[in-house]
Amino acid sequence: MKAVIRAQEMREDSLKTGRSMLIESVFSAQDKLDFIRRAKEAEFFIRFFFIGTDTPEINAARVARRVLHGGHEVPINKIISRYSKSIANASTALTIADRGYVYDNSITNRNPKILFRTRNSEVFKTYSELNNHPWAQMMCEEMRD
Repeated sequence: MKAVIRAQEMREDSLKTGRSMLIESVFSAQDKLDFIRRAKEAEFFIRFFFIGTDTPEINAARVARRVLHGGHEVPINKIISRYSKSIANASTALTIADRGYVYDNSITNRNPKILFRTRNSEVFKTYSELNNHPWAQMMCEEMRD
């Protein structure tokens, strides 16, 4: 818990001093989205990277594999609820970010594949058929509305 508090303090300090920062998160919590809004209001240039998968089952299998190798566990109900929250929050973050990059990481042991990019709240370029990735297609369509 100390690490979580320290990370939050460091983010706030960077925001106050205008120092560049990088934040990694599952992005299912509202406070991370609120922080991006505050950073934008403070005139930070926001690059937002979202790496998703096609189903929460993929994420659950990866957590199970991690646990088998000595890593920390996440309850299955949290994995499932975080999946849709992360996608919803990422969709909103893309409307705030100066640049957005959305990747698919559904295939194990392969590098994530970029699906689309955004620039100033608009879809800038798509790289593959989004209909194979309904979550990304929905995000892209929301950007175009």
